[in-house]
Amino acid sequence: MAARAWRAKRRGEIEVDPSLGVKRSKPKTDGYPAWTHAEVAAFRAHWPIGTVARACFELVCWTGARTKDAVTLGPRNIDHDGVLTYRQTKTGNPALVPWSSPLPPYAIGWADERETVKAALSCLAGGFTFLEAQGRVRSVKGLGNVIRDAAAAAGIEKSAHGLRKYRLTAIAESGWQAYAIMAWGGHQTLAEAEH
Repeated sequence: MAARAWRAKRRGEIEVDPSLGVKRSKPKTDGYPAWTHAEVAAFRAHWPIGTVARACFELVCWTGARTKDAVTLGPRNIDHDGVLTYRQTKTGNPALVPWSSPLPPYAIGWADERETVKAALSCLAGGFTFLEAQGRVRSVKGLGNVIRDAAAAAGIEKSAHGLRKYRLTAIAESGWQAYAIMAWGGHQTLAEAEH
C-alpha cells in the first residue's frame, strides 16, 4: 500500500501519504508445526541412507538446529568430550548436542537414532561441514528446500523448521526438566524452553 501512496503523491493525486504512521500487525501464530513420530518414520521409510535428502533430514532432526546453523555444522564443532557444540546465529546462545559422548539419561533410548545420523551423513563426508557436497557448502535456503521437497515426495507437508520442534518435544516427552531442552536447544531462559 505504501508504494501506491508514494506514487500517487509523486503524481500529485494526494498531498499526504495516508499510510504514514500505520504499522502492519503481525498475526500471532504457533509457528511451524512439529513433525510427528509417524511423519518422521514415513520420511525415513521413503528416503534411504545414502541419499542427500536423508542426510540433510537426519542432521536437522538429531541436532534440532535451525537451518541457518545446520549448514555450518561440521567435525570442528565436536569438542574433545564428543559433544557437538555451536553458538546459535539467532540468539547467540550455545547449544550442546551429544555426538559421540555418552547420551544423557533422557536420551539413552536414542542411541540407534544417533548412529543413523552418522550413517546418513557418510554419503557427504569429507568436507568442512557435514552437509558439504563436492566442495560446496549448502545454503540455508537450499537445505530448507531439500527437506521440504523430500518431505512432499514422501507425502508429508512439513518443513525443516518443524524438525527442531520435533526434537525438543521428544526431550520434553521423555519426562525431563526444561534444563535438558535448554541445553540441547540452546535456550537461555526457562520461558524459552517452556514455549
